Amino acid sequence: MASINNRILLVSAWLCVPVLAYLSLVPDDFQARTSAPGYIEHFVAYCGTAVLFALRYPQRRIQVGIFLVTYSFVLELLQNFSPGRVSRILDACVSGSGAIIGVAVIALFTGRYWQPASR
Repeated sequence: MASINNRILLVSAWLCVPVLAYLSLVPDDFQARTSAPGYIEHFVAYCGTAVLFALRYPQRRIQVGIFLVTYSFVLELLQNFSPGRVSRILDACVSGSGAIIGVAVIALFTGRYWQPASR
């Protein structure tokens, strides 16, 4: 069962990477939006992605955070080349914050204080 869960986490986490790129770089006319403010969308997308990666790669949580923060800034810069899109540093900061919080939440809830004591 653990093997299946690891595979699901692996596929889910890595599928988020191209989905984030698509949603970040698609021209303005083709954007899929929710009724939530853009900052909430950014935060939730990166936080969710970070949670999946942090669960799948528990020994590499710092690298996961660094990767996703960097990825958010790169995608935000690339928006300058997408028709109708505007690159905003605040969007990248909110996305990066979501990634950091996602990793931190998983680290907190799977840390030694949350595991049963060994006997």
